[in-house]
Amino acid sequence: MSTISYAHCFYSDTYRVSSQVASLPKTSSMHTHHTLWAEILHKAGETLLLPARWHMQSLAKIVVPLPGAHKESSLKSLTSRVCAIALAILTLLPALVSVVIAFPLRMISHRYRPAIGFIHSPSSQQIPLPSLTPEQPLHIRSHNVALVTNTMSTLGDLRNPLTRAQEIADSLKKDPHQPDIICFQEAFHEEASHLLCDQLKHQYPYIIHSVAPHVFGFNSGHMIASKYPLEQVDFHRFSNMIGPETASPRGILRVKLKTASGTPLLLYAVHLQASLGEARATARHEQLTMIHQMMKNDKITDSSAMQILVGDFNIAHITPWGDDLLKPAGQSEEKNVQALQSLFEDLYLKDHDPATGKRTKGSPYYLSSDNQLLSQSLVEPSASWYSGPLKTPPLPYKMLMKKDLANYKRPLPQKSAIPVTGGLWGTTKWKEQQPATTSRFDYVLLPKEQGPRALDGLVEIRRSLVPPSAQSASSDHLPVDARLWIKKGSPQGA
Repeated sequence: MSTISYAHCFYSDTYRVSSQVASLPKTSSMHTHHTLWAEILHKAGETLLLPARWHMQSLAKIVVPLPGAHKESSLKSLTSRVCAIALAILTLLPALVSVVIAFPLRMISHRYRPAIGFIHSPSSQQIPLPSLTPEQPLHIRSHNVALVTNTMSTLGDLRNPLTRAQEIADSLKKDPHQPDIICFQEAFHEEASHLLCDQLKHQYPYIIHSVAPHVFGFNSGHMIASKYPLEQVDFHRFSNMIGPETASPRGILRVKLKTASGTPLLLYAVHLQASLGEARATARHEQLTMIHQMMKNDKITDSSAMQILVGDFNIAHITPWGDDLLKPAGQSEEKNVQALQSLFEDLYLKDHDPATGKRTKGSPYYLSSDNQLLSQSLVEPSASWYSGPLKTPPLPYKMLMKKDLANYKRPLPQKSAIPVTGGLWGTTKWKEQQPATTSRFDYVLLPKEQGPRALDGLVEIRRSLVPPSAQSASSDHLPVDARLWIKKGSPQGA
């Protein structure tokens, strides 16, 4: 396959792109296109779309008038909603005109948009390759940053994505335990992603961004920031997405790098189908099968390669509003939980209870320094989803559950025995607790057929730094960090 692929090819469900990183055009900051005229055309289209964005944002604020803040003030909520209604009326006609004029420009510029963006910051010193020893483990983070459009941020009860992107960057830069490699999900918002890249490129000189952009303005949402040189990058799109995810081409982003011994390391970053219900659970099961098959094939091609799988799987025992998806037995999500257990080793469960997420042995590695950074004394999170966003079941979820009950005879889930802390998100009391005790969607997994150089490790859900005045987090997901090393007794770990 050609090492340079362009986004106009990206209309097939089986779209793939593969490239040696050395062949990718390198830039010192984030660019959407490799030519100036195409980037100017793209920015012109985005500027002309502003009235449409304002209109959509005003509609969202009618539904959620105060996203992520000031929930205690009914007067502010009412004022915001009234202003949103007025703005929605005023911007309706300009919004329609802007779409008609701007979308053709976007379609033209999209034909010249590269399928993968790559930033290499030459000012940074090259860090020695990872040794993967217990004394010097490889530190990998998976973090769904929810940098979605302003409209989707509002509907998700999240603050402005540009503000949150700056908070994420600040938290990383001040972290005394900075990850070596970060796999971001939902890096959709172009300006917020640009800000994040520019803020991190000196600590992370190798950044993969804007993977598989779609003409509607989304991309796969994947971004990888690495302190180590990357050798190869591949993206394989899932072919069975349902609903809004069809416009955000999710799939498997695979990067290859070397360790100090020369042994290749393959890192697979994924983001599976979202939402609940029979059809979406089946899609996730098919995607898990595709991931596992790819990893098996890679192991046949190179038996010495070590493999790590990270990402947002949208598979959890408990929903954000406290429904238990494993009780009673026979629910649609059960097959996915079983597939995860049978195909992969979940490193989080080495020292945490699978049902409650509570620690069963040992002590947190990062919690003390995180609390010191936050100047607080918070408990260790037991899940990777904050209590607050989606604190009640959305109407589509209720409809899907009723449909499953009628069509597939699936039982309705029971309420979990684990208490769900609600009512703090978006208030002045949130920062005191920052509760996250419901769903764990985010995983660091190892294949069970790793071979002679099997990896070992531990996983911890971490805290992120937010400003003193913040009333909600910088994402609805917490970061999940893993320390990885070669098992003792293996050819390299003996």
